[in-house]
Amino acid sequence: MNAPEAVAILRDRDQQYALGRGLTIGGAAVALGSALLPLFPFDDRDFSLTIPLSLLTVALGAEIAGVFIETAAQRKVTTAAEAYNRRLWGTLDLPRAGRRAPRTPHPAAPPWVAPP
Repeated sequence: MNAPEAVAILRDRDQQYALGRGLTIGGAAVALGSALLPLFPFDDRDFSLTIPLSLLTVALGAEIAGVFIETAAQRKVTTAAEAYNRRLWGTLDLPRAGRRAPRTPHPAAPPWVAPP
């Protein structure tokens, strides 16, 4: 039995996690690529250090943003588990905090016992 609320939360978490992972990996790729740029000759030496440092700054910003997005996505797991538990407890009609358990009906008397 799956709770639709929990499935929707986990699907949203997966999409958010994929976005964060993409930013982190993309930032790492740009950072590694910017480390290789000084190996190529440029006409102006001052300009040759500006481009790699600018790309490195943008890459680190993307990586930091990706990590924050991934962290926020992981927090949704607890919310999904709570939604699943609410659905499960509601379906099974189990007692919740602040609510008394339903009374269990007594079984019928056996047929060989005379009614009172």
